[in-house]
Amino acid sequence: MSLLSLDGGQSSPTLGKNSNNDLHNLSPAIHGIAQSFQSLQHEHELSKAVYALALNNLSNPIISFNEQGDIFIINEAMLKLNNPSLTFTPKSIRLLSTPIQQLLNNVINSPCNRLHDWQQQNSVIRFSAWHDYISTDQGRVFTICFTDISQALDRQEVAAWKKLLTVITHEVGNSVTPISSLSQTALSIVQQHQDYDARLTEMLQLIQDRTKWLIDYTESYRRFSVKQQAQPEYLNISELLETTLALFQSTFEENNIQLSFNAPSAARAYVDKDRTSQALINIIKNAVQALKRQSQPQLTVELTAQQHISVTIRDNGNGISAQDLPYIFMPFFTRKKSGSGLGLAVARENILLSGGQISCHSEPDQGTAFTLSWPLAQQDRQLKN
Repeated sequence: MSLLSLDGGQSSPTLGKNSNNDLHNLSPAIHGIAQSFQSLQHEHELSKAVYALALNNLSNPIISFNEQGDIFIINEAMLKLNNPSLTFTPKSIRLLSTPIQQLLNNVINSPCNRLHDWQQQNSVIRFSAWHDYISTDQGRVFTICFTDISQALDRQEVAAWKKLLTVITHEVGNSVTPISSLSQTALSIVQQHQDYDARLTEMLQLIQDRTKWLIDYTESYRRFSVKQQAQPEYLNISELLETTLALFQSTFEENNIQLSFNAPSAARAYVDKDRTSQALINIIKNAVQALKRQSQPQLTVELTAQQHISVTIRDNGNGISAQDLPYIFMPFFTRKKSGSGLGLAVARENILLSGGQISCHSEPDQGTAFTLSWPLAQQDRQLKN
């Protein structure tokens, strides 16, 4: 029986004589509808939570906003890109940093998947930016997703150098080895005669010595060009740093280098122990050499662990010129008289083999800072979250 009765063509809510029974019969239906709404609301909230969890666990910075600047979606990676110390979630892009606002504006006014450079602390990150929009009654809603391709570009550069080195070392080796053999034979023949000219012996010995040095020099590049395989394991990076720095203790004392070391007691990453240790050694050696002429040499080693583990090795040496800085990781490049130009090239390859990244920031007369970073071990990341 309906709660509405017809009276003179007009509908008016009147209760019939059996109204109590009607309400009693209707209450289960109302309760069922209420339960359905609660269930739908619960499912909606659950979907939102799963959606947010998925977005926040992505390493790609993602943001969605309308033409008025209202933010609909922003994940943790995007928040960290904007400001790692931010304690609230901004609702408008006007609350984001000015550089981030400029970056977003550049992206939506550029072709899709164009490369964009982003300066973060001591390193430059190169992003490929995908963007799209949907049109609504209130205007367009933009969605932008950034992908860090710095590591991929570094790997391509290392691979290209290795191909070049393979050709060079092969050709140089094929040319120098016969010269070395001939000079050795000629030197033996000359020395068999009692009246040989001492100057001729000196010249042949010089040729022998220089060709041997060139063969050894070429061999070092050949070893670099050989494809390497990493053997990663979960390691405590703090302990690895302590062990590596202990190797330089006497060196620091001899050169009066003041060491500052700051690291959490436990920070783990999935890395190749030997190769990571060698990379650290190469970088610290460079820092020690850069501090030779400083009256108050200082070396700072700092480890931080958030979503990534970052190790920064900073010296207060003379720094690297802006002209040289883009080439320091390239094989052959060195400003040292006795350098091979392989130290930093090997360091970069060793870090890349473990899925890490390496960058350098330097200013003349201010010093140099190398930053090495790896993803935090999954178990440690879950504890932080």
